Amino acid sequence: MPILLKEKGFMLIVIGFGLPIILIQLWSLEKTHMPFAILIAILAGILEIFPIELRNGKKLSCSSIFNIVVLVQMGIPEAVIVVFIASLFLFYNSKLSFISWLFQASQCAVAVFLAGFVFEYFFGKLGVFTYITSVFAFACTTFIYFFIFFAITVIYKGLVFSQNFSDVLTKEMNDTLLAFAVTFILGFRLAAIDYDQQPFPFWFETIFAVAVFLFARSIAQVLVRHRKNHLATLENITQYPWC
Repeated sequence: MPILLKEKGFMLIVIGFGLPIILIQLWSLEKTHMPFAILIAILAGILEIFPIELRNGKKLSCSSIFNIVVLVQMGIPEAVIVVFIASLFLFYNSKLSFISWLFQASQCAVAVFLAGFVFEYFFGKLGVFTYITSVFAFACTTFIYFFIFFAITVIYKGLVFSQNFSDVLTKEMNDTLLAFAVTFILGFRLAAIDYDQQPFPFWFETIFAVAVFLFARSIAQVLVRHRKNHLATLENITQYPWC
């Protein structure tokens, strides 16, 4: 089977799961939570536009921070609208094809839905985030969220493009663990603040998380640029014959 056909087929399968979740959850969204979800979604979208470029060339946006925070603070419908709006920023900035954008949005929707289901099943009602169990609950929810992405990516690259599963597992696991660590470190402090009871501390912590991420991005840009210049210099040196 041609690779293009397998790729489109796999995308449509993921979209077949994700799109109904998006539509159903958007219909279930409480109107009172809409302003909060939209504001958070805009911040998540900004992180999509300004990702951190890693040494291997991949980009880390960390919009997942707000996906998980809204999930545990408000619930699945609110997290889905954050995912959907933030994906529109990605669609505009990356100029993805429509099906690729829908595939990305569906991935996020499936990951958010399953992570929310796990959180609700094991740790209680979504939106009731007590500090006593918050560390373990937030870690498990974040883990499930990224595990879904990890599984979809491994299947996508391993089956569709016939890449070596061992290489794909190793590479994607490293990237997933990094994204998990960043999301947990920056997101936990924010998720532990009850927005309904402490809106000002919540927004202060939100701005702090975004500022830390953008600062880390600026440092990463300098390091990546320095590494590229260093490699270019070495390549130029090797072009000169030895006397």
